Amino acid sequence: MSSKHQSPLSTQITTQSLVFSHIPSDEDEKKLLQTLKEKYIGVKNVSRLDFQDNNENLIDAIRIDLKSVDFAQQFLKYDYILFGKQQYSIQSSTRSLIALQVPKNQKCTELLQDLRHNYLGIENIFRFHDKDNKPVDIIRLDFKSDSLMTKILNDKYILIDGQRRPIQPYWSLINHSNQNEQPPAFETIQNTSNKQPRNSSIKQTQNFLTEERVKELIDIQEMELQTMINAFEKKWNARLSSLKTSSKNTDVDQLLSIFKDLTTVCQQFNQQNNQIQKRLGTMANRVENIRRQADHDEAWANLSSQNGH
Repeated sequence: MSSKHQSPLSTQITTQSLVFSHIPSDEDEKKLLQTLKEKYIGVKNVSRLDFQDNNENLIDAIRIDLKSVDFAQQFLKYDYILFGKQQYSIQSSTRSLIALQVPKNQKCTELLQDLRHNYLGIENIFRFHDKDNKPVDIIRLDFKSDSLMTKILNDKYILIDGQRRPIQPYWSLINHSNQNEQPPAFETIQNTSNKQPRNSSIKQTQNFLTEERVKELIDIQEMELQTMINAFEKKWNARLSSLKTSSKNTDVDQLLSIFKDLTTVCQQFNQQNNQIQKRLGTMANRVENIRRQADHDEAWANLSSQNGH
């Protein structure tokens, strides 16, 4: 039941943390976390970061921690990020990479000297800092050409002090919507007629309903179920492999415990399915209400025209 569509971005990561530069908001971490949780499943934490480039420009950045690599790949599925009503596309650099899990006590000059033994094309290294200006375990590496960067990106790691450190592209966020516009995935479905019925007390509301949004909800449901299945399979296999006792009664007791867990998981599956069915049913009802309102408006307009109003 895993997602059948993966964006090129989602195939370039192996960790559950994502880093983006040029973040669009001045909101604090708590507000950013709340905003992202409203749009995306599996978001665990948000950290505001920054680094200073070789021109001494301070570049804002954000680190988004998700609950698993699967959720991180799902987060990147549509090649853009939604912050509230704002949509930002993700632009990849052709000559820069991000390395994660790099020891905080290593200075950039030392790292540069060390890495140039194995990677001759590295030009600069910049360390990210948190909001209190303390170094974090993230660096940006700039390359003289895109060929070496592409090779490292394909390897999905870089060697630092003999250790494989996970990498990702250097991503910047580019705004493609105005303050009062809504992104395509959350476009408002409105009445098809611009004419309002006379003396109508019906208030027009915004309904965030599109085919893309429905597809997104279904994908989220699949991801949630797949995560639950994977967790159960891992637990099931671990516990079955521990059944080494010669006592049949002990084996039965342990199996009963596992079957009890299986029952709980099945109940969770049903719960998840009921929730998504309710959400989709509500959406279908809202679409039907909009269609009926449009028919009503059109009939009223025709009646008014026939009566000479």
